[in-house]
Amino acid sequence: TIAVPTFTLLPAPQDGDSAESPAAEVIFAPNGTRQFSFTGQVSSPEGDTEDWVAFTPYNQPGTQAVINFSLQCSGRAKLSVELWKNGQVISDTPGPACGDQDQTLTLNAGEAYQLHFEILADSSSLQSVGYIITILNNP
Repeated sequence: TIAVPTFTLLPAPQDGDSAESPAAEVIFAPNGTRQFSFTGQVSSPEGDTEDWVAFTPYNQPGTQAVINFSLQCSGRAKLSVELWKNGQVISDTPGPACGDQDQTLTLNAGEAYQLHFEILADSSSLQSVGYIITILNNP
């Protein structure tokens, strides 16, 4: 017989991040970083329920920057991703969704943005989502 592996669902470890102190922060530069990936996990009702990732696009000052997002997810819950700027969600600009490949957004160059990842739990039993976000700043 073939042994079938069993997996134990565990709460996401607390990482202590917040809007003021994101888990990761990158400032894109023309001769430096142009692409960035971050791996995270959120869970509910136990564990770390949200993550924050900050980034600053580049282009000529005062112009727009073209940003591509790709988001891979795995787990047993839904993941909400919001785009934030200046401490507020940008309600008319949706964040990337699980499964997106090269979602394009045009954002202000040189201004700081944040992605807020939050699990959308629909039960009191433990649910968890792991994800990998890739952000590419096009030249």
